[in-house]
Amino acid sequence: MYYLGVDGGNTKTDFALMRADGTLIDWIRVGTCSHEALPGGYAAAAQALAHWVEHLCCRNAVHPEQIEDAVLGLAGADTDAQRRALENATASLPLRKKLIVNDSFLSIKAASTSGYGICSINGTGTVVGGIDERGAMLQVGGIGRAVGDFYGGGSSFAESAISAVYNTLMRCGAPTAMTEPVLELLRCEAPEKLMDSISEWEKRLPVVALMQILFQAANAGDAVAGQIVQEKALGLADSVLGCMERLCFTKQVTIITAGTVWVKAESPMLFECFRKQIEARAKRKCVFVQLELPPVCGALNWAHQRAGRLDPMLRVKTNACFKDSSCCRKISA
Repeated sequence: MYYLGVDGGNTKTDFALMRADGTLIDWIRVGTCSHEALPGGYAAAAQALAHWVEHLCCRNAVHPEQIEDAVLGLAGADTDAQRRALENATASLPLRKKLIVNDSFLSIKAASTSGYGICSINGTGTVVGGIDERGAMLQVGGIGRAVGDFYGGGSSFAESAISAVYNTLMRCGAPTAMTEPVLELLRCEAPEKLMDSISEWEKRLPVVALMQILFQAANAGDAVAGQIVQEKALGLADSVLGCMERLCFTKQVTIITAGTVWVKAESPMLFECFRKQIEARAKRKCVFVQLELPPVCGALNWAHQRAGRLDPMLRVKTNACFKDSSCCRKISA
């Protein structure tokens, strides 16, 4: 008997096949299978998922009917309509049972020993997902600026750094130490040409370099950069607190941080402001955990849980399989 876990983002997708006893059979990483990223939408996403499920099964001499359950965490499974569309598109997958959820929920099942908590993803984009003690789930944000997603995500930090420099130079804004490094990075020869430079870079912003400029300035005490970081932290904390308020937590709440901005951010200020806001305003004690395992691990923990396999040692064994990333086969096509 086997379980299948899938973590499908807009840039890459992890598939993992595991025996019921927690033995990892195979783990592959391929390109995106997201309906938001593929030109063919839902049909193309279903086709890609079917192809790689078949690849995984054939490679390991496993018949799809031997897979007792599959949990698929997919980017773009944000609304009821999107989840229904994904369910319908993947109805022909040769799987006995499957659960399709937004990919933000997988990190909770990977990092929280209880299986419930709240995850703040702050990477390419931003979203908060929560699962409470009853199993109720809630997503906050994740579909764009209309729902306040400008508080997180690498591009949001990058745009805020550029905007602050533009305000300094062209709108009589407060001076900032970010000005010279941003002008140099964007190859802007004069303040009057900054809008031209921004326009030229718009489709391919050097997000990581701009984030580094922002965080380095904030670390050094720059008031403008510091205010940006604090405002972002407040918005990210508000999303977690809103999720906590709408769900039912009677015990300690595990707050998981995941995504490249949280994991690789060079500013301790961002996390500290985020943590202090939550601790000051939350009605429950909170513990903070940084995700160290790939979210696909959470998909498998969830599949075990759905099958009634609740032995804590099974979760420990499952998680241990994903501590060595070299076990993952990366397939480019």
